[in-house]
Amino acid sequence: MIAIGPKVADAQRAMRGLRDRRRDQGNRRARSYAFTSLTPIRPGEAAAVARELRRFDADEPFRRVPEIHCARLLVVDQLKTDWEGVPRPVPRLKSEYLLFTADVTAPAYDGYVMPGAFLAGMYVRMRSEIDAVWGRCLGFRPGGSPEAFSRYLQRSQLDTSLYYVGYPGVTPREVGDAVRVRRELIEFVRGVPADPVWSHVRDDYLQRAERRRWFPSN
Repeated sequence: MIAIGPKVADAQRAMRGLRDRRRDQGNRRARSYAFTSLTPIRPGEAAAVARELRRFDADEPFRRVPEIHCARLLVVDQLKTDWEGVPRPVPRLKSEYLLFTADVTAPAYDGYVMPGAFLAGMYVRMRSEIDAVWGRCLGFRPGGSPEAFSRYLQRSQLDTSLYYVGYPGVTPREVGDAVRVRRELIEFVRGVPADPVWSHVRDDYLQRAERRRWFPSN
């Protein structure tokens, strides 16, 4: 057995940390994060998962998670093979999969580590829906802790190779506020007479809006 000295062990930990940071760069832009996971569905449960996903469209449970800009769930039952140049023999999946993607912005405070904190918080707010959907996937036991669910999805996480964010670090609420203010501003400007006397009113409105950080910036 070859003994590894403390300096070598420290160097190995540093290299692993560098590897993990480089791997995470594709998923992250400032506080914005792209999360994708692909989990195998238990045999015979794909149709039931699809039924549960149709309920998502009606109930919109992702609205309970303030970090999410947009999210998508779908069942992958087979690969596309009707394209020119498909490999031979034609590849076939041995399982159906649940694909989950989410565009997220983390809160601006220490201790909120992506993606673990986001996934744990999502389980707290969507426990019943998550148990009904991922509970039909291999390796997940409903009724566990938020941390267990977070670890489960991170094991099936796929890295993002290209992630574009228009406003990195801006939360969904800030985006919604900016859209609302833009609409109100357009209505206000349309109602202002063309008299130069009123220009100071318009300028004051813009200054107040900027002070209240209604307009997201890079």
